[in-house]
Amino acid sequence: MQKRKLGSTRCENTKLDSTDFRSMLPRFTPEAMKANQALVDLLGSFLTPGRMNNLLKHHI
Repeated sequence: MQKRKLGSTRCENTKLDSTDFRSMLPRFTPEAMKANQALVDLLGSFLTPGRMNNLLKHHI
């Protein structure tokens, strides 16, 4: 995933379609998205988008 996808285009108010498999994953609940935003913001303050993408792709 890219930082943009986590931080900009999806947030706690994002509604996933019931047919989207992510709607069943705990990490995409509004509560989790809100809690994780602080981490995304912190990482984004010192990582370039490319490095953020690499980090998320290989470690999450």
